[in-house]
Amino acid sequence: MHVVTSPPNQEPVSLDEAKDWLRVGYDAEDALIEGLIMAARAYCEHYTNRIFLHQTLVERFEAGERQLTLHADRITSVTSVKVGTRTLDPTEYTADDRLSCTVIVLNLAPATAPIVTYEAGAASYKEVSPAIKAAMKLLIADMYENRVNMVRNLPTAAHNLLNTQRRWLT
Repeated sequence: MHVVTSPPNQEPVSLDEAKDWLRVGYDAEDALIEGLIMAARAYCEHYTNRIFLHQTLVERFEAGERQLTLHADRITSVTSVKVGTRTLDPTEYTADDRLSCTVIVLNLAPATAPIVTYEAGAASYKEVSPAIKAAMKLLIADMYENRVNMVRNLPTAAHNLLNTQRRWLT
């Protein structure tokens, strides 16, 4: 699994869009709504196995692994591949992105756990699917209206929208 070290500097759904969707005409709950937007994006990214907007991610693999399959999609660049404290030279690995994911293949099996830092995601919120945005709005509304901790399912409409965008990983 990956860790986000640099989150996106924008969200797929703006504060104004969310407030319009929620029919909120005042500013007193802006911080709450912004938090719900971030939570909805993170949930949707996790559920769909996608990265929507530009982020920096770090992923750690097992020692001895030579073939490193990066979790995220829309990978724009591999910043570094480290084994222990040593950063590998790009000649010591190859990156294959012909599939729906990027695979880093190391020339030699590492004795310690390799760590890959990379950039992924679209450059602009305009590139995010309308289905993702709609699902996020449904989730934001659900979290806004139901502020108690309940055992519940994802709203059906949001679930159906997200399933059309999901990367089914095996």
